[in-house]
Amino acid sequence: MRLSPLVALLVLSAIFTAGCAKRETPAEEGLRTHTLLIGNQNEPATLDPQIYDAATDYNVIGALFEGLTSYDEKTATAVPGAAERWEISADGLVYTFHLRANARWSNGDRVTARDFAWSFQRFITPALGNSYAYYFYPVRGAEAFATGQTKDFSTVGVAVIDDLTLRVTLDRPTAYFLGILATSALPVHRASVEAAGRFDDRTSPWAKPGKLIGNGAFTLTEWQPSARIVVTKNPYYWNAAQNHLERVMFYPIEKADAEELAFRAGQLHVTFSVPPAKLATYRSTAPEKLRIDPLLQLSFVNFNATKAPLDHPKVRRALALALDRAAISASVFNGARLPAHSLVPPNCGGYTGPAGQTEDYAAARALLAEAGYPGGRGLPSLPMQVLNDDKVPRVAEVIQALWRRELGVQIT
Repeated sequence: MRLSPLVALLVLSAIFTAGCAKRETPAEEGLRTHTLLIGNQNEPATLDPQIYDAATDYNVIGALFEGLTSYDEKTATAVPGAAERWEISADGLVYTFHLRANARWSNGDRVTARDFAWSFQRFITPALGNSYAYYFYPVRGAEAFATGQTKDFSTVGVAVIDDLTLRVTLDRPTAYFLGILATSALPVHRASVEAAGRFDDRTSPWAKPGKLIGNGAFTLTEWQPSARIVVTKNPYYWNAAQNHLERVMFYPIEKADAEELAFRAGQLHVTFSVPPAKLATYRSTAPEKLRIDPLLQLSFVNFNATKAPLDHPKVRRALALALDRAAISASVFNGARLPAHSLVPPNCGGYTGPAGQTEDYAAARALLAEAGYPGGRGLPSLPMQVLNDDKVPRVAEVIQALWRRELGVQIT
């Protein structure tokens, strides 16, 4: 994985002296009314916490639902969420969770261990088509259930001990299991899901305003597609007294330039879309508004090794050695992303990966010659397909220039 910094701009409250009439911006009004305005890049595809795929979905979902654990951004560790505490057996296989007695759904229903057990079953039900069901595979019997080898959920290592106690048994020790419970295996309200239709229907309207019942700090009150999503403070949330926001508004603004402009115009408090070209300006003129956080994300070039000439390992190795990751970071991202030299990024907690591979143009040229393509001669032009976003095509252009300059390889 690449340690890819996530850029966020945080607005500061503006204080104006008396005697100068000025129209209040949405951000200023939000500070007065305890309303947080967030640029969310894209429209969420769903607010169902068990089938979402994108970070822009989770930005909203995380406000509406809470897992057994939560995630501490400062320490990058799991902390108590709906469960106030847990014990782990000496062999690392049995987790016993104790739910908070005051945990409630947004309609006032009590959050129980049975809610989580049913939600875990839905999470790995094959018909739901959850692309992240494999996250639950460390749980005993979960993979067999998720892949349709059995339909008996009682064979899965999830047991309700009583209303507030849930026991989960793993097949193997899994250091990141508590983290999975914080962001992926989130609970859903059984009665409202079933009232809206089949529990494995991905198009069910249960996750819409007026129907969605969550157990998070906020509840869904408005969803205007392509305009905004509004969540308001959930009075039943177990820690509502410490939530000082009355509402949060999420605005889908697809273009990074447009979202950053909205931030500067006082229409947003937070934006995650800062064009790399603007980073130097913020660093020099308003460093207090800029926050760079690590994000676990891997960007890579995927070779089709089933067809010539990329079926030759020396050709693939040569191309890999001719990738100047630092140049890509500097020219495309203005230093906002770190070069990836191993799959596990630094600062990941508890593990530091090996040094990994760096660029070596001389070795790359030698390997290409050994493969029968000295100086790239005789090597057919290689087509490259890229994602259509505001940065990946530029990355491809840098790679194209590197391979042409250093190896004589043509990319189309």
